[in-house]
Amino acid sequence: MEYGVDFSLGRPSTAALTSTIPNLGRLRFVARYYSHNRAKALGKAEADGYLAAGLDIVTVWEDTARAPEGGRGRGVLDAKEAAKQAAACGQPAGTCIYFAVDFDAQQSSYGTLAEYFEGVRSSIGKWRVGGYGGAGPMQSLRASGHIDFVWQTTGFSHGKVLPTANLLQITHQVTIDGVVCDVNQIMAAEIGGWNSEPAKLHIPRKEMVDVNLTREFVNVNLDAAGKGWTLVNVPFDKIVSVLVNAADPRTNGYQPVPMTAADAYGSQTQIELVDGPPHGVVGVFYWQVA
Repeated sequence: MEYGVDFSLGRPSTAALTSTIPNLGRLRFVARYYSHNRAKALGKAEADGYLAAGLDIVTVWEDTARAPEGGRGRGVLDAKEAAKQAAACGQPAGTCIYFAVDFDAQQSSYGTLAEYFEGVRSSIGKWRVGGYGGAGPMQSLRASGHIDFVWQTTGFSHGKVLPTANLLQITHQVTIDGVVCDVNQIMAAEIGGWNSEPAKLHIPRKEMVDVNLTREFVNVNLDAAGKGWTLVNVPFDKIVSVLVNAADPRTNGYQPVPMTAADAYGSQTQIELVDGPPHGVVGVFYWQVA
């Protein structure tokens, strides 16, 4: 099992976080906040320190515990500020920002929570959306497609553990460098975090979609089953390489192709999602995102 810890106002030293933690071993990640409360919010220098030490970073937006009861409008406001802070910290496109539902939400509030996450998704920009909270609301939001990642806390889950959880915050806590930290168990191959390796375009499942190549963006639009929603917009300046099939006459083997050449390949083509993250195939063209 692999673990990470989350903490807010206190900050354990990087040296302490990268030491062997009793009963946990070496931590895989730290989870940190974006928030209007800047005292607990992640900063660029702090993030760079974790990355340099080999720790992955998971981020979560939380202002007040019951803020998601504010519905769609509050979701829009929170997502815009979270995106601003994520950009300032250098969080790569395609990684996840979790949004906290840090109370024991009852089924009667699920509709309002869904509206909140609709607002989040409409305004989050280049990042993916996760939810933090108890089993009930997280199961509902994941099933309805409002969130891509589930960070479940046992605190409001009434003994239930979701098979769809990416992260599980357990009841166990540890004190690291004088700071009490919550412990989180990794439950899936993907947790939505980021590290010092170049982030790659995330394509979650094998389907056919339309791709529009412009001089600014690769716009990937899900087209299966007539859904027709934008999956991700990738700026060309974030694409570090395009690999092309040697059998195609427009290629130069499997060598990287400059973005100007990729742009010239056309404005409409097909993309087949082959093996999930981190690779995508645009016709015969492969890309990797910085």
